[in-house]
Amino acid sequence: QLIFFGPEKPPEELYDLENDPHEIHNLAEDSAFQKELEEHRTMLKDWIAETGDQGQATESDAGLLAALKRWGDKCVNPEYDRVRSQLNESKN
Repeated sequence: QLIFFGPEKPPEELYDLENDPHEIHNLAEDSAFQKELEEHRTMLKDWIAETGDQGQATESDAGLLAALKRWGDKCVNPEYDRVRSQLNESKN
């Protein structure tokens, strides 16, 4: 459970839910599970293409500024850092 409270989440996660239902041991970097990891990468790429998911698209500065104005300190993701100074300048 450390990954929920640690400074960073790993870029990929893969768990054996049958033997590790609490998702403690990330198998993404375990060479014994590379075939399964590749299969899941392919499934994800296919799903993104089929659904038009834009979850990894870069948000525009205007969109980030609008969210900052509305939600303020609740906007903690790193992408907000690049526009936070613009919001502070507009307040002065």
